Amino acid sequence: MIESLTIIILVTIVLSILEQIYPQRKYLDKKEFKENILWFIFREIIYNISLGALILKLTSQLNETTFFSGFKFNLSEFSFSIQVIAILILFDFSSYLIHYSLHRFDFLFKFHLHHHSSKTLTSTSAFRQSFYEQALYGIYFSILSNCLTSNQNALYVCTTTFIVFCLFQHSNIALPDNKFFSSFIISPHNHLWHHSRKKIRMHGQNFGFILTIWDKLFDTYYVERQSPFELGLEKPIKNKHFLELYFYPLNIKKFLKETND
Repeated sequence: MIESLTIIILVTIVLSILEQIYPQRKYLDKKEFKENILWFIFREIIYNISLGALILKLTSQLNETTFFSGFKFNLSEFSFSIQVIAILILFDFSSYLIHYSLHRFDFLFKFHLHHHSSKTLTSTSAFRQSFYEQALYGIYFSILSNCLTSNQNALYVCTTTFIVFCLFQHSNIALPDNKFFSSFIISPHNHLWHHSRKKIRMHGQNFGFILTIWDKLFDTYYVERQSPFELGLEKPIKNKHFLELYFYPLNIKKFLKETND
């Protein structure tokens, strides 16, 4: 966990510097940036103190059941590079399905809602993740990782790659030859269209994390040369306390009041 945290901080610092030198969009909201840092600190504390330990315990118990014991994929017989490629493709496709589901179903989108509340996008915007969304991804990828028999270093490389790409796709960096890059990789420009207030596809567009292939296969890919005019939600979230947003849609005020009573 300490290693992942160090990577997140270092990558965020590097991307933040590049955002200042090669900005894709000139206007950035300092208030949102401060909020994003608060999200990062709070969710890391929650995850490291309680959620992470609970997820590890839950997934270890699930993997001992008869049902999950039948889903074991042995990749250790293959070379290191093949293992990395296979795990990355598996992780990327799985992430696409989860991300699409969060937009496809209204009750799931409530867990993902605040991530799309940003009106500007920087690498720190990736930290806007609710308790439930954090738990959903954590449980799923813990189960998936335990179902794979592979070199632990290969798994570490893939996890690190995902962290880097998650931060990178949210960054405000203008890349040269954007059109060419965006046709294969989920670039910052590509992901801007995912956060566009305007939905081009029925449930949104560009749900991939690393590769664009899944969006192209399932007709959820869309990008224009220029950036979208507006980012964020069609119906902005009313001012709420930070805890209300983190635990939304749970009514935290009502919950705390009932608990105290």
